[in-house]
Amino acid sequence: MTAGVPEPPVANSVRVTALQEAQLAAIVQSVKLAIITVDETQTIVSFNREAEAMFRCHAAQAIGGPLERFIPTRARAAHWRHMVDFAQASANSVRAMDGDRIVTGLRADGEEFPVDAVISCTECSGRVFYTAILRDVTQRTRIQEKMRFQSDIIDSSSDAIVSRRADGAILSWNRAAARMFGYEPEAVLGRDVSLLYSATVPSDQIGLGDRAMRGEAIIKRQTRRQRKDGSEVDVEVTISPVKRSDGSVAGVSAIYRDITERLRMEAELHHLLRVHRRAEAQARESQDRLRELSFALQTIREEEKARIARELHDELGQVLTALKMDVAAIEAELNLNPGSARESLVKRIDGMKQLIDTTVASVRRIAADLRPVMLDNLGLVPTLEWLIQTFTERSGIPVDLDIPDENLGVGGDAATAIFRIVQEALTNVSRHSGADHVGVEVLRRGGNVVARIVDNGGGFSEADTRKARAFGLLGMLERAHVLGGDLVVSSSAAEGTRIEAVIPAFGTGQREAS
Repeated sequence: MTAGVPEPPVANSVRVTALQEAQLAAIVQSVKLAIITVDETQTIVSFNREAEAMFRCHAAQAIGGPLERFIPTRARAAHWRHMVDFAQASANSVRAMDGDRIVTGLRADGEEFPVDAVISCTECSGRVFYTAILRDVTQRTRIQEKMRFQSDIIDSSSDAIVSRRADGAILSWNRAAARMFGYEPEAVLGRDVSLLYSATVPSDQIGLGDRAMRGEAIIKRQTRRQRKDGSEVDVEVTISPVKRSDGSVAGVSAIYRDITERLRMEAELHHLLRVHRRAEAQARESQDRLRELSFALQTIREEEKARIARELHDELGQVLTALKMDVAAIEAELNLNPGSARESLVKRIDGMKQLIDTTVASVRRIAADLRPVMLDNLGLVPTLEWLIQTFTERSGIPVDLDIPDENLGVGGDAATAIFRIVQEALTNVSRHSGADHVGVEVLRRGGNVVARIVDNGGGFSEADTRKARAFGLLGMLERAHVLGGDLVVSSSAAEGTRIEAVIPAFGTGQREAS
């Protein structure tokens, strides 16, 4: 070596190259990405620590082995085709594969997982090597799948779902929003949400989004929005603030539900309710008029019965009495002037007297049935006593009459109604019940008079009340109602029939609470 002339820096160059290789090896081992290098036969020649963790396999077990052990069986053929195409395109240069490629990796324990792979091809000493830089994207894929699923849910919703930024710009727009408002997503994304505001919407409705930006949730508020063609749609909107992880509001999400049909049905329902109320009012009015008519008819019928009873008693009864007196006079005259025909005439006269007596009794009975004179002259209690006595004589059914206070203080329409209800109840007992005992109780309870008729007969069913004989029950019920009272009927085969009438003691009006 010549003095003063430095040696060639060969050793220095070797040391630098070794240092660079050491640094590169350290980088490869420390980087948080799996790096695998294979030769042209797809045999692994390099396998860093991150690759060991990713594939759960030590480098010593991986190096020298085939790459396909880390590729699922179903994907190996496609991998080989891809590598052939890639090698042909990169035969004379070092280049990276265009773009990212998501492939499926296979861990040593058999678990498959998604991998984001970038591959480069390098030639060295006449040999070709392929280096793959891999990232496990399992978590990212799950997040993406979750986001796609959530997006599908939003898109499949029948309600329009729209989100906006703080400045009002529309961020998302699902298919239902496109159907409801007429805008396709590309026509509204980025535009201000105010394009949906209808001119008829009150100002407090327009500011709902601003309230949500302040953190307030607005639930099911009815308002109106405008479509693309300018028409308006009635909607029910729920607006919620979209918050970041730190609690600050990033934007607003709004769910719109078209309530046009619901409002139409509600309007129709309100209309039907109004019609129904009018019909009910008309029915009540008609019912009141019918009751007034029924009361008037009952009054007229009672007056007519009283008139007929008076005429039967006063006129026909007097004529029959006079006829009986004439027959008696003829009989007396025959007794004074005996003759050959005397015996025959006396027999005929006796027959006439018996017929007259029978006719007088019938007239009295008919008159009493039409309208007992004693009801007007003596009052309700004596008339009921006479009615029950007569009933027992005709039917043979004993009746216990219980009137705790004989001075009931009941007259007029109320007395007539009580008498007729008891009379009709006893008639039903004799005709239909098969009872052998009846109890009748009449008492005063506050401003009302109460009549109870109880028999021990066979009772009747609900179906029986729809038969013709039930007109008697309906008549009793109507008599009570037209006076502002009530009538309750209960019946069973085991306990017989019980009828209770509660009627204001002084005629029409609301009965007092018992």
